[in-house]
Amino acid sequence: MSLLQALETANLPPKARAAAHAFADVVRAVAQDRSATLADQLSLLLDHTGYRAWLRESKAEETTDRLENLQELLSLAGSFHSATQLLEHAALASAAPGEDTVGRVQLMTKHKAKGLEFPHVFLAGWDTQCFPSRFGDHDEERRLAYVSLTRGMQRVSISHCAYRAGLARPSPFIDDIPTASRVKGWLHGQRVPTAMEMRMDRKRRTNEELAVLLRR
Repeated sequence: MSLLQALETANLPPKARAAAHAFADVVRAVAQDRSATLADQLSLLLDHTGYRAWLRESKAEETTDRLENLQELLSLAGSFHSATQLLEHAALASAAPGEDTVGRVQLMTKHKAKGLEFPHVFLAGWDTQCFPSRFGDHDEERRLAYVSLTRGMQRVSISHCAYRAGLARPSPFIDDIPTASRVKGWLHGQRVPTAMEMRMDRKRRTNEELAVLLRR
């Protein structure tokens, strides 16, 4: 029995029953719009139920984290065509109890990566259909892009697709990366400079620019 079916027979107080039926009506109304994407439907649910507005007005300490988690969910939902696909992905991404995670790639959200650093970071889905999301706060997602990029100690690999539920282009956040710090294409057989070498190279270029200015 689904949750919506259970609401029809549940023994609830009148006020709770009215609220539950109102929620069920919103879910059914959103589900009837077959033209809406999964991310569209989730965003509409957050707005029509008042949950997103309630979080924004809340003064609880965890409010910011909850809003960020919702934004992450919407961004992720943009990669799937149905809720079933999204839930299956979430199940596969979760490690089983007691599973050995040493020596493996760690899959995590941008928010969960805060405060952590890794020698090599892979950032997938950096295209206009996914990141930034059409449903989120552009400035907030730009901040998340910065957080993601600064998790890499030696190398950050960014990937994007040309088609994702429509034509897609590289994320505009990629253009914010200094030209001297990015290489377009695959780095087959190329040695990647270490963080120390990159800092020394920036220092050298700065000194050269200062020398030019002093000669003028």
